[in-house]
Amino acid sequence: MLKEKKAGSDTYRKYNYQYHWAFCRMLDEHSEGNEYAIFVEEHEDVTLANSLNGASALFEFNQIKEIASKSTITSLTKDKEKQAHH
Repeated sequence: MLKEKKAGSDTYRKYNYQYHWAFCRMLDEHSEGNEYAIFVEEHEDVTLANSLNGASALFEFNQIKEIASKSTITSLTKDKEKQAHH
């Protein structure tokens, strides 16, 4: 039972990080005076539209993950699929 409770709290913490990231991004857009819409999907994805006009809006798709280790150029550009086949 404790493992389930810990898993639930870990999941909540990750979603909480995602929501805070989206909120900070919203504050940035708002402080710049930009028109925007933010969509938060339930698993790590945050989409930003730069307009409320659906015909002209451009979309930015972000996958938000909380990780314990620092990201490096190598870790961000490593071809994980290629390594999986070795």
